Amino acid sequence: MYRTGGATDNHWIDNLVINAYNQYEYSIDGTTWTTNPSFTGLATGTYTPRIRNRAFTAYPVSLTAVTISQPANPTATVGVSNVTCNGSSNGVVSANATGAATPYTYLWSTGGTTAVLTGRAAGTYNVTVTSATGCTASATGTVTQPAAIGLSASITNASCLGVCDGAVNLTVSSGTPSAKQPNAPDVAANLVLWANGDNGVLRDAAAGVAQWSDLSTSGNHITQAAAGNRPSF
Repeated sequence: MYRTGGATDNHWIDNLVINAYNQYEYSIDGTTWTTNPSFTGLATGTYTPRIRNRAFTAYPVSLTAVTISQPANPTATVGVSNVTCNGSSNGVVSANATGAATPYTYLWSTGGTTAVLTGRAAGTYNVTVTSATGCTASATGTVTQPAAIGLSASITNASCLGVCDGAVNLTVSSGTPSAKQPNAPDVAANLVLWANGDNGVLRDAAAGVAQWSDLSTSGNHITQAAAGNRPSF
């Protein structure tokens, strides 16, 4: 039924029949078939490709199963070294990444692109870590600072000329007590070092300028002064 009288015609008809029977279809789930042997946009998982001849669709051939995997996402954390003095900018934040293909790249909320940022003020810092395969992870770190030290002075003037009964009484409103004055009897004493070497509340002071420095555990300090009056008689 496929042959005609000429050899050339026979050859052409034979090729036509062969080509018709050599049209293949492909599937990776055994349900949906296509003439395109390429499959894209697949999720991770194991797939068993199948092939069949369009003329014999009831006899598909299963090929070797293949597994599509994905690279691991990095895990990111931020290490923090806090500011030592209120208002200073000596904090440090460092990004730490594991669990993905290296090298990593870094992008901080400040625009920095290194793993470690120094000279940081108190605040919150966000970093995005990207692995060599383009997978990302984000982390946040917060740099803190000590409370600002607050001191105020209440002055009692000397009662008479040449009498050393004046006093300067200090009130500590904030700050972190220091271990630099281990024998100090109270918080104020632990925060205050007078110019003459005393600490705490300075009493029996002659009229004039009394100067003190307030100390904290972080080494933060400010220097203040108060002047007492003396009678002129």
